Amino acid sequence: MKKTRRVWGLLFALSLVFALLPVGGAARAADYIAANHTKNNNQPYYIMVNRAQNTVTIYGLDEAGYYTVPVKAMVCSVGRQGHGTPRGTFAITGTKKEWCLMLDGSYGQYSSQFSGYYLFHSVCYSKADPAALLTEEYNMLGEPASLGCVRLQVADAKWIYDNCAAGTKVTIYDGEDPGPLGKPETLVPEIAPEQANGWDPTDPRAENPWGLVAQSLSLDETDITLEAGMRRRLWPAVSPETAIYPGEITWTVDDPAVVSVDPVGRVTGLSAGTAVVTARCGERTAQCTVTVEGELLRFEDVAPGSWYYSDVRYAYEHGIFSGTGAASFAPEETMTRASMAQILYNMAGRPQTGAVGGGWADSILNWAGQMGLLDGAGMGDGPLTRQAFVIMLYRFQTGYLGKRGENYADLSGFGDQESLAGIPRTAMSWAVGNGLLQGTSENLLAPDILVPRAQAATILRRYHTLFGA
Repeated sequence: MKKTRRVWGLLFALSLVFALLPVGGAARAADYIAANHTKNNNQPYYIMVNRAQNTVTIYGLDEAGYYTVPVKAMVCSVGRQGHGTPRGTFAITGTKKEWCLMLDGSYGQYSSQFSGYYLFHSVCYSKADPAALLTEEYNMLGEPASLGCVRLQVADAKWIYDNCAAGTKVTIYDGEDPGPLGKPETLVPEIAPEQANGWDPTDPRAENPWGLVAQSLSLDETDITLEAGMRRRLWPAVSPETAIYPGEITWTVDDPAVVSVDPVGRVTGLSAGTAVVTARCGERTAQCTVTVEGELLRFEDVAPGSWYYSDVRYAYEHGIFSGTGAASFAPEETMTRASMAQILYNMAGRPQTGAVGGGWADSILNWAGQMGLLDGAGMGDGPLTRQAFVIMLYRFQTGYLGKRGENYADLSGFGDQESLAGIPRTAMSWAVGNGLLQGTSENLLAPDILVPRAQAATILRRYHTLFGA
């Protein structure tokens, strides 16, 4: 009786396991997750081949040492009916050939063996010549067509040939989902008879008449110096300009503690030192040596590379602005009358008459009122609009300092200029005319929107640079 209960219990447990597996059974599910559940085996990549989708997905290692990071997807052709590509887990062997003679007398480029007669290789050629492609076989990529091998575009076959050494694991399975990167198309969806020139469009050789493959890559800068926290974008150029393969450029840096680089080539200095940034386009690479000088600002909330970083640094180092705490600047916090009065007081050289009793805000506002920088006497503290900010700065320049206003702009081109008159209009005209203020993306002056501290740092840097207050 106990034995019967144990058997039924085991069957019930197994039924729960199989109920959780996708259609195709336990083996198929185990195949599908093979890469994600494999620990680092001293190879940088793991290859997953989905027979049902004719797709190859390459996985790299995550920080925990498992192959969970999708790196590259490739369209392929697996074995046709009667010549199925074997399912299971294998490993790349040491047998690799730049040209390999196939069982049917055709040739394939960049073959990498993973089991017996089964290989990764390019679409077939009538002879060992890159100009002897069997065009009809290229046009079948993405559907079963081979004698059991995994056929690829030349560039993809070469990528595996170059990057996946002996010992690289290969799992071949069937799944309804092509993979996290999807199923890519061939570079040329179909080579028409009038287009056929005997070449695979992705062949990286310079003499490829398709002219679609990048032959060289360069950067607009090869040696730059950045101040810590500053950002500069590197601009790549591919030759020939008509090249469309590969369609993306990837960026890496050899010392991420010194600089960071984002997916579009923007380099940010993080700490003093030197690092090399590398751009890669297929097999082509270009490098830029980046030297970083100085240290980051002490403000933890001013992100390195942010659009306002240099303005905050300038305002802080010139004594215009201070932080809101030991390690904070609060760049998104709204400016107030008192904080603006304090800035103007700082730029005035902190005159002795600034201390006029009461708390900090009352004292500094009393000084600003006495100096004619506020709209009226007795105004309390409160958030500062663009209009009020500009008026205080304009009065400081022309009233307190007694200097000329210099340039005044015609505001008629701004959609909301009719709402301005008197001093607000004059101050706005002065700010726009001297390049201190710009319109919004909707071509509005937006006088009533509030001013964040980061934007104030930008305007004040422009003012200080121009007038040297």
